[in-house]
Amino acid sequence: MNPLPSEFGKELDSLVDVVSFGIAPSILGYTFIYKDFYLFASLALFIYLFCSVMRLARYNITPKESLVNCFYGLPTTASGGTLASFILIYRKKGLIEIPQFVPVVFVFMILVLSLLMISNVRYLNLDGLKQFFGKNTFWVALVLGIIVIISFLFKKAGIVFFCLFLIYLIFSPFVVKRLNNL
Repeated sequence: MNPLPSEFGKELDSLVDVVSFGIAPSILGYTFIYKDFYLFASLALFIYLFCSVMRLARYNITPKESLVNCFYGLPTTASGGTLASFILIYRKKGLIEIPQFVPVVFVFMILVLSLLMISNVRYLNLDGLKQFFGKNTFWVALVLGIIVIISFLFKKAGIVFFCLFLIYLIFSPFVVKRLNNL
């Protein structure tokens, strides 16, 4: 077996990412947040999908030397995870209505995440996280794992994951800047 990634594998991985973190959150969001057809929400979700594709295409053509500790633009995995965790919090439960502000917040979040994906804002990749946490990487991963397990036990996984994604969205660019200044 060839341990180096092939061009075919790279393209297939991008296609899978588009489906998993572009199409799936869009369909889930529309299904669980909106009851009827809303043109503005549909347009926002299309923009999100388009930005997901553009983000992955840019990643594929970016020289790997420039991706030492960071990505340029919000990774599609983080944006898809943010949307999916938000949906977990506010999904329809039978006859219980979701609050009226949720569809507006969801569209706003879709548009912000779309812009962040195609922006030049730098976000940590796994190498950057390892460098930032250094010798504490194992302990940080262990604590996060325990928090996730507890969140599943208390049926609060959506809130915990949403908070973790927000922490990444907000603080990752500052950490990248700090790592580059060292």
